[in-house]
Amino acid sequence: MEGSYGLCTQDDAYISFRYADNLVNGHGLVFNPGERVEGITNLLWTVLFVPVLAAGLDPAPVSASMGMVASVLLMIATWRLSGGHWLAVLLVAAVPGVSLEGAQGLETVAFAALVTAALGRSQHWAWWAG
Repeated sequence: MEGSYGLCTQDDAYISFRYADNLVNGHGLVFNPGERVEGITNLLWTVLFVPVLAAGLDPAPVSASMGMVASVLLMIATWRLSGGHWLAVLLVAAVPGVSLEGAQGLETVAFAALVTAALGRSQHWAWWAG
């Protein structure tokens, strides 16, 4: 069962943290200083950790907290998109990956929340989801 792993930050999140840390330390958006290799697929999520690391905070619990907030926002967006039908929210909440990905510091649930919020909204929302 996926939930049996408990609260742990996925290794992919640490890739983003490393890129953000190097950006904070003046090396640019790189994994290793002096090497120009594109290795992130989540620019916005990575850049969100620049102020976290600049403040000297541990990004792992911050990312887990952000993921959990994104899970709640996904449920709210689902409720609004469905016209207030709780069954839709329960179906999304029942997917183990939603709660698991949110708590493991990955950007997946935040992206899903943005896309869900963008559906049926203005082009402004669609731009943010993109």
